[in-house]
Amino acid sequence: MAYYQLTERAIEPDYSFKFSTRSTDGTFSGLDGTVIFSPSDVENAKIDVKLDAATIETGSNKKNEHVNSADWLDTKKYPEIRFTSSKFQKQGDAFIVDGLMMLHGVCKSVQVPFNYSEADGKFTGSFTINRSDYGVTGAGMKAKFVGEEIEISFSIPTSLKQ
Repeated sequence: MAYYQLTERAIEPDYSFKFSTRSTDGTFSGLDGTVIFSPSDVENAKIDVKLDAATIETGSNKKNEHVNSADWLDTKKYPEIRFTSSKFQKQGDAFIVDGLMMLHGVCKSVQVPFNYSEADGKFTGSFTINRSDYGVTGAGMKAKFVGEEIEISFSIPTSLKQ
């Protein structure tokens, strides 16, 4: 196994950050932040990234407007979704990062399993959150159709930052 020095990595623009509920799928853009990672030095790795919450794209302008409203994400009041790592672990050929996710003004501990490709610097993974844990309760019958569980998946290519 090659030794890779712990260094800051730049997030490449061709990333994907997707979500899926019982009734709606979509994406977010506006990903930015700091990624310091080497598979040979996970004890000192750090991630602090944020998404622009208003960039949600569901494939429907009406749904986009609704999910940005105060009934759901309230993106005027809470413009970003943020994740800050606290601990990394290697698990077999994969990794787990523990950290705090801030969504809708609420911070919760989450554990995110991921894979890392040394060949292209790509992070891939998925995890599930409960939207109600973050105070995203929705309004009326639509909330029942959406469901509580939100699956989040990502593919984030990175390169060494110059």
